[in-house]
Amino acid sequence: MSSDQVQEQQDEKARKKRHGLWLKLGLLSFLFLAVPAVFYLFFSMRAARLVEAELTAIRADGLPATPEELNDYYKYPPVDKDATRLWLAGTKMLRGYDFSQEYAEFAWADDNGVDKTIPPPGTEWEDIEAAEKFLAKYAASLDSLHQASQKGGAARYPIEFRHVYDADVDSISQLHRGAQLLSMQAHVRAHRRDARGAAESIHAIFMLERSLANAPVSYSQTIRTSISLAACEVLGQLLPHVEFSGEDIATLRADLRAIDYDAAFREAIVGDRALGISAFLNPAPLADDFGHPIDFRLGARNDDMLLYLRFMGDYLAAAEQPWPERYTEMEALEAEFMDFPADSSAINSLRYAMTTVITPSFEGMARLFARHEATIRAADTVLAITQFTQKHDRLPSGLNELVPDFVDSVPLDPFDGKPLRYVVRETEYVIYSVGPDRVDDGGRLGEDEEFVDVDNPDLVFRVRRVEK
Repeated sequence: MSSDQVQEQQDEKARKKRHGLWLKLGLLSFLFLAVPAVFYLFFSMRAARLVEAELTAIRADGLPATPEELNDYYKYPPVDKDATRLWLAGTKMLRGYDFSQEYAEFAWADDNGVDKTIPPPGTEWEDIEAAEKFLAKYAASLDSLHQASQKGGAARYPIEFRHVYDADVDSISQLHRGAQLLSMQAHVRAHRRDARGAAESIHAIFMLERSLANAPVSYSQTIRTSISLAACEVLGQLLPHVEFSGEDIATLRADLRAIDYDAAFREAIVGDRALGISAFLNPAPLADDFGHPIDFRLGARNDDMLLYLRFMGDYLAAAEQPWPERYTEMEALEAEFMDFPADSSAINSLRYAMTTVITPSFEGMARLFARHEATIRAADTVLAITQFTQKHDRLPSGLNELVPDFVDSVPLDPFDGKPLRYVVRETEYVIYSVGPDRVDDGGRLGEDEEFVDVDNPDLVFRVRRVEK
């Protein structure tokens, strides 16, 4: 065999060896890419089946899983009870900058820091005639608000549900201004010694609050709490100075007891979940809102959506618990949610990007609802004390004296489950909750603080003791 033939055989062996090497590399590359792809496809299909099962279970419970279903879930009241048009007409004129500035002239400090707080009935109010002119300007609004109240207050506002950050709530965004207008009217009527009229104005605020009872998004329920707080504030300010009739007190107590923040909290989670699901089904708008083109334009990822549904289901289950367990469980879930990204890899941070962004802080909402639940329970207790005082001509020595003639049982503090605290002082008495820190600070307030102090660790409903 010649040297050329030997070289040719060696070259052929080298080519075969290289070819075999490339085949092995190709096979390894295929396995390296294909195996993860197969696993990803398997787990993705599994996650898709689990997501579909979760959505089926949500619908089986009669709850919405899309904005369209949420729209149908938000029911219309009977035609003869529907006060929507009246509420909207009553607040239409209150939109914009002018109303806020005019209202501030009587209710807040002016630009020079001069206190414009409305003085209590029975004392001089130098701006009362100006306040009456202000009310006269908005007489049509007040008339519409009172008509809505007399009709029962039920409403179904024209909210357009789209996705979690794009629900059109413009129709309800200014309802709290109706509460401000009615509060001013209650003060003016009280100063003019019209106790029945003042009670009617406060009752109308409570009915405005009730009009949002079935609005199934957290934003609407937040507005609702601000309206109920406005009613409780004006009630606390006027109660020591106005002789409300037994009938009016009974009506106001019924208003307070009709407020169902348990259902409100649940509705908020139900609605927010449906809007959140829509974000997974159509994530592109979130990319525009948050500037995450990679995270939010890749499309719905079922494992991400499954985690979101798990958290929302846990929040909803916690909302079904009584106070204070509800608040404790919400705190624990919030801590778990906040710790989740920190314990995840960079891949998981991308994998669960949408859940991280769109899941609301329901611990904060739980704290808000607990605060307002404490306020309405305290307000009802104050009215029960007023009924006791009218009958016995003295304050009760303890809240147990109200049982059973005026309350079925002593109201509990939603933050710690113990009875609300009651303290009688020389110039006032207070009903208070220990607040989110669950520490009893004695219900102390500074001299210039209002009866509800949102910055104080205790949540205090303060009633001054005056001679009527």
